[in-house]
Amino acid sequence: MAHPGRKAWFIAVASLLGIAGLTAAIRARVPADSEAMAEEVRQALRARQWSRAEGLLESLAKRRTPGIDDAVLWAELELGRGRADRAIALLVGIPGSDDRAAQARLIAGRIEKNRDRAHRMEELFLEALRLDPGLIEARRELIFLYAMQARRGELQAQYRALAEQSPLGFDDVFLWSNSLEDTWINDRIRPHLERYVAADPGDRASRLALAGVRLHSNELEAAETLLQDLPDSDPDVRTLRARIALGRLRLEEVRSLLDGGPVDHTGLALLRGHLAIQSKNPAEAARQYGIAIRLDSNSREAAEGLAIALAQLGDKGTGPAQKRAARWRRLTSLLQEAHVHNIRRDRGLLRRLGEACESLGQLPEARAWYQLALALDPLDPEIQGALYRVRPMTDR
Repeated sequence: MAHPGRKAWFIAVASLLGIAGLTAAIRARVPADSEAMAEEVRQALRARQWSRAEGLLESLAKRRTPGIDDAVLWAELELGRGRADRAIALLVGIPGSDDRAAQARLIAGRIEKNRDRAHRMEELFLEALRLDPGLIEARRELIFLYAMQARRGELQAQYRALAEQSPLGFDDVFLWSNSLEDTWINDRIRPHLERYVAADPGDRASRLALAGVRLHSNELEAAETLLQDLPDSDPDVRTLRARIALGRLRLEEVRSLLDGGPVDHTGLALLRGHLAIQSKNPAEAARQYGIAIRLDSNSREAAEGLAIALAQLGDKGTGPAQKRAARWRRLTSLLQEAHVHNIRRDRGLLRRLGEACESLGQLPEARAWYQLALALDPLDPEIQGALYRVRPMTDR
């Protein structure tokens, strides 16, 4: 049974996502005797006169060999009729050598986004960026997706690239800095993840993230159900299963899962460190937290754990670990302050956020905070100096 208002929804998507922008380029590409008919097609599409548009397109095909311009018009027609799969196939069929290919992939990805098909939309947005690395809209779509799926590493990589392409606003820098920490899983991303999994049960990334959200909310059975068909050979799955077992205080099951997993995996190393602390084995804990930090230098959990383990060992090298853990706490505190208060025009707090990121070696993020502060007072010598300190390596 057709969804109520589906035709109107799809044509609204077409308008919002820019297919009209692609069709506008056709005017300069068709012979004069075909342009009038092509314009009639566009008018019919705008009026949602699908049968008329189809008839005109069929007549147009008799006047010229169908090409990319015609494929774009057919895609808009198929989308307007609610046949998203056909529209996507036409858009993806535009050769990568054509100057409209990247935009077409972006539009196809946004159609998939509106259908909550996360895996496919990611593929299309990545393809759009491959064809045109300067396509900021595709980069922003990936940032949104990676934020919803709690994929910190991929999100940070996209933000670093975006910061090189255009100035970032407060909300962007705030989200980017929050993604540095490994405390990302929370209920705010649950609705999107639930829709992604419902639309595509085979979407591994969304299932893992949703299981993490449910685990965070102590919904252990629901988290376990999400992992049911996923293999233990996947270390991310093994990590979540071990955390579920830990939540049920099944320590032998936890140890079995950890023993069977790879050595070089951040999540497993963190759990091994945690168990070692609980078992009064600080030397092993320090070793495991060290592995986690080597694999993910942004892991606050590992930094805090290493500081605790070294303190228990009485290690004279505790100082640097404690300082790094304190720097993470400082950044967290400042981000919380920024969340609670409206600090968009608080130059001092923006500068302190930059300093906190700089102290952790997160120079691109520090640079973004300093740039926000400098925009409030371009003549501030202190912030000018800070920006000079964290300038890109290519500028040094």
